[in-house]
Amino acid sequence: MTEIADPVPVVHPASQTPTQSRFGLTLFRDPLRIPPVLRPRSRGGVGELVVRMSAARVRLHSELPETTVWGYGGRFPGPTIEVRRGERLRVSWVNALRGGYPVLSVVGTTTPPADPAEASLPGYDRARYRASDAVSMLPPWTVTRLHGADTPCPRGNAVLPGDSQLAEYTNDQPAAAQWYHDHAMAITRWNMTSGLLGLYLIRDDEEDALELPSGRREVPLIICDRNLDTDAEGRLTGRLLHKVEAAGPTDHGTSVGTRPFAGPFTLVNGGIWPHMVVEPRWYRFRVLNASNARTYRLALTHRDESGVRRVPEAAVRLIGTDAGLLGAPVPVGDDLVLAPGERADLLVDFGAFRGDSLRLLDTSQDAPLGEPDPAASLVEPAVMEFRVNRHQGWGRFELPAVLSPGYRRLDRESLPAGHRRRLVALVPPGTTGRPEMWELEPAGPGEAGVLTLRRADGRPVLYRRLSRGPGDPVAFRVAHGSWEVWDFVNLGGPGRQPTFPVHIHPVRFQILGRARCLVDGATATWAADCALSAHEQGWKDVVRVGPGELVSVAAQFTGGTGQFGYHCQILEYQDTMSRPFAVVPRQILQAL
Repeated sequence: MTEIADPVPVVHPASQTPTQSRFGLTLFRDPLRIPPVLRPRSRGGVGELVVRMSAARVRLHSELPETTVWGYGGRFPGPTIEVRRGERLRVSWVNALRGGYPVLSVVGTTTPPADPAEASLPGYDRARYRASDAVSMLPPWTVTRLHGADTPCPRGNAVLPGDSQLAEYTNDQPAAAQWYHDHAMAITRWNMTSGLLGLYLIRDDEEDALELPSGRREVPLIICDRNLDTDAEGRLTGRLLHKVEAAGPTDHGTSVGTRPFAGPFTLVNGGIWPHMVVEPRWYRFRVLNASNARTYRLALTHRDESGVRRVPEAAVRLIGTDAGLLGAPVPVGDDLVLAPGERADLLVDFGAFRGDSLRLLDTSQDAPLGEPDPAASLVEPAVMEFRVNRHQGWGRFELPAVLSPGYRRLDRESLPAGHRRRLVALVPPGTTGRPEMWELEPAGPGEAGVLTLRRADGRPVLYRRLSRGPGDPVAFRVAHGSWEVWDFVNLGGPGRQPTFPVHIHPVRFQILGRARCLVDGATATWAADCALSAHEQGWKDVVRVGPGELVSVAAQFTGGTGQFGYHCQILEYQDTMSRPFAVVPRQILQAL
């Protein structure tokens, strides 16, 4: 048996102030949609679900024609699946997709466009962009991955229409927001663009005891960007458009693929620039960046006589990160930075804003608050609007001083002696061709190396390459139950080189430190340690590594055993920036 809870409809009043239009659409016109909740009914400690993927026609904005999407349960995003810690769940992910591929894929020529933001604008110039017939002919081939789960990635378990992927999730993890999405090899970027994603919440007794805002005051915010095609007159057609620039060949003529996708339309829960009516009280928001490639710098703002300002620090508190609760609530700071795949658990107090409207904006370090930055593919900063009622509902909430008593901040001194340390180089496109991940180890006497790393102690270490792509043999074998430290160094230089968000599938980790390095060819030299933001100090499963940065994470590999994977979370880079690794019982590893 399965319980499906649909939200009770709420009447949303019209906006008190006129809103500016972008690309022919009115900002904040439509109410925020809340995905229904899917709660499997457990028998004997095991729940069962059947989730069908199917095509649907939806309006992403009330002023748009209908859009064909693919969705779990025929919804974009799919229903929020809610489970209890320790209760196993068996899911049959049924591929019931029919019809043509819903995403039009176009790639620009290697000639730089006259407008640097051209790839982030609706429609496409038929003279500059080539439509991909291969993508339009793709079959509905899917494999669902539960991001954040400690179960093995179902590699090679993709299914065609009429078949089902069977999966079992232990859910033996602390309360956290995970998410499920398509992970089909080589086509994830297009399948995700089509709408195949949804939220997955694990509950536990520790979270229950906090009496956090719940029901209508616990709200998922699944944020992603999309692009849409236009007709010959420049009118939006509603068709999903995956529009990217070619990255261009290297000096050696090697293809480096495409640049990451960046769309002009920001969607929250499947609607473009929505609004939500709230009461002047505390709310809990489960925020997920489900974009292909865009990193958001989110700021909650209000307008006063001096212009657009961030709300006071006391109004927003961070209580959890990707993989669970923090020890105590902390201020977010100016902006909340979320790369693809990252989540944030936020508490927001609207009590000081009765009758006001607050706007959630995507910001840029290189532009004033609320202003676009076309050079950074930010053509519309708006995300959504909150309209605060004057009348407060029943009930009070006190911000807890302690969230998770068992939480502790890791550092190098607290890790067990003898833990293994590994190094992975993140290689930007154009260095050797397409972007890559190099697994490295110190070179022996007389061995050739590919990278010299000088850490803070100034001692140079030459590293040799074990692997460079997803097709190379497994090089990292981890003893089950052991602690390891993985260092990621981004070999990109200054300028608009990409920040790589890296996701490690089966574990949660903590970020031990972030350092800035000077990269000069095949040498990376430590320059200075950098402070971690509040959002980087909890349990994570995605870590951002900026150009010229060296970031260290610590994890204990206590979940399942077998072959897992880790990869760049930028979907346009994922096919070349991914690697398998194995978690093996210690006794077997010692026998190898």
